[in-house]
Amino acid sequence: AAQALMVLRYREQWLLWILLNIISIALWAENTSMYVMYSAYLLNSLYGYYNWSKLQKAQA
Repeated sequence: AAQALMVLRYREQWLLWILLNIISIALWAENTSMYVMYSAYLLNSLYGYYNWSKLQKAQA
């Protein structure tokens, strides 16, 4: 669903990516390398949501 929203350029897709990354972090908590990878994905998703929101306000 998040991928489809990304193709359609909806801001809400970032919220789904954030949620999925949080769930993935919880699932991979015992594996350090996967934990670090999904933590980086989470930071990327948070920045993407912030940047996308900022750009959307600038266009309005």
